[in-house]
Amino acid sequence: SPIVAGGRLFVGSEAGTLNALDADSGRTEWTFDADTPIKASPSVDGNRVFAADYAGQMFSLDATDGKLAWSTDTTKTSPGGDGGFYSSPAVAGGKVFAGRDDGTVYAFDRNTGKQSWSFETSGPIYGSPAVAEVPGTPLTVYIGSYDSRLYALDAASGKKLWDYDVGGPVPGTATVIGHTVYTSSFKTVESVGIDVLSHRKTFSFDSPGYTPMISDGRNLFLIGYFTVHGFRPG
Repeated sequence: SPIVAGGRLFVGSEAGTLNALDADSGRTEWTFDADTPIKASPSVDGNRVFAADYAGQMFSLDATDGKLAWSTDTTKTSPGGDGGFYSSPAVAGGKVFAGRDDGTVYAFDRNTGKQSWSFETSGPIYGSPAVAEVPGTPLTVYIGSYDSRLYALDAASGKKLWDYDVGGPVPGTATVIGHTVYTSSFKTVESVGIDVLSHRKTFSFDSPGYTPMISDGRNLFLIGYFTVHGFRPG
């Protein structure tokens, strides 16, 4: 998916390019060639664009001219491997977070690209991380894996704070609303909400989806595979 910021639309392609288009005219302002398909959505923070390719490289570009600020090849950092990024990066707390399709979660320094930490799950990761600091918890990375677990990782250190057995592979991106993190699995045919303080399931609904729950600040919207459900506060 593309992202729009500062009057520009940024979008990756299967051809391995990241393109910046003028949001009003559609004119190409610059193109960065990564040489490998970019399957994940880019992210923007300040005047930096962060994107990752399917060869395991994370990079940061100047949003104005597309000049490369840094790139990190994760196949050459610990723990190695040859996985690629399908997961889109999330930027928070001075770090960039993303999951590789071999099940490894990474954190990079936002300004230098130096790898801060990595955490290995037991299954592929295709969904993107959700990063939130809920009162009573540190800044936390929430991410699901095909090993059927939702992980809560300390954003500063990568240490596992807790995990939850979803009951089946987690194909999509978790979302945090209030003090609840929402996720889903097609195997269980449901979307669930887990309280981030008690780590207990507090919500379930028989409609799975890739990014199951979003909010406009008052109402909740469950995005299922075939249907969209709206929930109002009680």
